Amino acid sequence: MIQVTEKYFIQVDNRQYIVSAKSTVQSGKNQGEIVWIDSTYHGTITEALTNVLRRMQRDKLSDDRIIPLKEAIKELKMVQENFEKLTQNLENYGGK
Repeated sequence: MIQVTEKYFIQVDNRQYIVSAKSTVQSGKNQGEIVWIDSTYHGTITEALTNVLRRMQRDKLSDDRIIPLKEAIKELKMVQENFEKLTQNLENYGGK
């Protein structure tokens, strides 16, 4: 399993890359247990990483704030720049 961020992980099997978000059960008999939610399936590592980037961008803007479009674009670019730093060497490994 590949840990991309604290929240997002990529599981790999012989057919696909599975992007999942890590979550912790908050109540009930399984309280405290780690579960994988919102899984999506991808044919390449690049597609999986693109999905993680899009999720991170949505996470950044999915609160109840009201912000101007210019500020939203600035925040999205910041997320993308930080993500690109994490994945800058992917091209060297044939990830496309």
